[in-house]
Order: sequence, then structure tokens, then C-alpha cells
Amino acid sequence: MSDSKPAKKSRLIPFLILTGAGVFVAILLLLLMMTHSVEPDYRIAVVTPMGLSEQNVQVLKNNLTLYAEDANEDGQVYIEVENIAVEDTSVTKNAQQALRDVVDSDDTFLFLTDPTEYEYILAGWPDLFSTIQGEESDQWSLEGSSFAQGWGGYTQTGLSLSFSIRKSDGLTGDALERYQAARDLLRAITYDPDPTSE
Repeated sequence: MSDSKPAKKSRLIPFLILTGAGVFVAILLLLLMMTHSVEPDYRIAVVTPMGLSEQNVQVLKNNLTLYAEDANEDGQVYIEVENIAVEDTSVTKNAQQALRDVVDSDDTFLFLTDPTEYEYILAGWPDLFSTIQGEESDQWSLEGSSFAQGWGGYTQTGLSLSFSIRKSDGLTGDALERYQAARDLLRAITYDPDPTSE
């Protein structure tokens, strides 16, 4: 009987070593993912009736990247798009919650909307959007802009889209820096006819 106990222990040792190594590797991978996650330079909410296709979102990101800068100075330009389909009945409740989350956060400052969704947002948050110094409107239409021409998918959307920027009231620190980066991106989109000319 005494021979069987050491035999059981000797069979358990490799199992325990492999389990320990697996846990160690899992923790190491988790730490690597947490420390190497890419923080977006810009977060943009696209609020449309049915949402944009994944292809259109990717082309939008690519075109925005032409105007964008490495705002967080991590060596790359990364733009995150929250694609919110307000009128898609299969996701309406989730879309409304996503919109509330975006508005409540201090991360998303640019909104790309069509007229109906712009009014929808204003109905819930009448003081959300701001003008940029010297401008009268808090909407910048893409109609006929060089940005829209560069975004090949714009005409495919069938929408009349405009950018808006949220107010910066009460922002400090990182949130204020993200707002300023978003404002600079909006200015570049609005006023730079050819971002590739540099």
C-alpha cells in the first residue's frame, strides 16, 4: 500500500506542473493584452437610421485617417467608430443604450448624423453640440466636401450626413485633450481640401 501513494504522487507532479504553466501563460497573456491594448486617438459616433455597413465604416475610418493626427502620441493613428442604428427595430433598445453610453462618456466628441438622427439626439440632449469659434452652425455638412468625395462609400449610404461636435464645458485633463484633438480633426475635415498634399 505504501508503494501506491508515491506512484500516485509521481503521476500528479507532471499534471500540476502543466496546470501551473498553463495558468502562468494565461496570466502573462492577459497582462500583455492589457498593457498593449490600442487606445484610440478619436472616437466617433455614427448615428444613422439603419447603421453603416462594415465596409463603409472601414472606408470612413481610412478616409478620416488622412485628416487625423496621432493625438495620443503612441506612434499610430487609430479611429474607433461607434456605429449606432437608431431605427433598426431589431436593435433599437441596444442602439438607444449605446447612444446614451456615448453621450454620457467623456471619450466621444464627434458625431456623424443625418438630419433625422441629429434632431433625435437634440430631443434627448438639447445642449449637447457646440459651434466651433467663428461658425454659426453646430453641423458641418459633408455634401459636396472633399472629405465626402474621398469617402467613396458616402454616396452609397444614401444619407445627407453632417458632423457635429459636443460641447467642452467642464472638461479637464485627458478629456479636454481628446476634445481638442476631435475639434482639430473636424477643422481639418471641414477646411482642408486635400489632406494628402503635405
